[in-house]
Amino acid sequence: MVSAGLATVTMLKQVIGWLTVNSVESENMQSALLCDQSMRNVWRKKAFKSLLRYAQNAATEGVDNIPSEELNVFRESIDLTVDHHLAPTPQPLSLLMEVCIKQNATLISTNDEHTTLDRLIGRVKETEAAATAAKARAREVA
Repeated sequence: MVSAGLATVTMLKQVIGWLTVNSVESENMQSALLCDQSMRNVWRKKAFKSLLRYAQNAATEGVDNIPSEELNVFRESIDLTVDHHLAPTPQPLSLLMEVCIKQNATLISTNDEHTTLDRLIGRVKETEAAATAAKARAREVA
């Protein structure tokens, strides 16, 4: 009877640990995605202002050349291809964000923009490191 009660307590501790780890992972993912969204807003703001200037000039001066780079910032391509093999390890979001920043480098020019992007990348890297450490601790406990 005592061993059954001990097994139940152990199982409950494992369930609580699993729920806690998954809750933390979910919060970390939400935080990282918010940072990703904030990062994209840095160059979207600049592109939007540029498109507004274009619209004002087009209305007054009859300008015809739509700035495609700024317009493309708001387009999100959908790729439905499925890779036939699995990646050995998933790419960290911080790395994907750095690639995205390089792709939009022409729309990032001020020190404030660079500082904001560096701060966001740093926050995501901290979150990734904390998540990795939490997973390692959870494996040790289990």
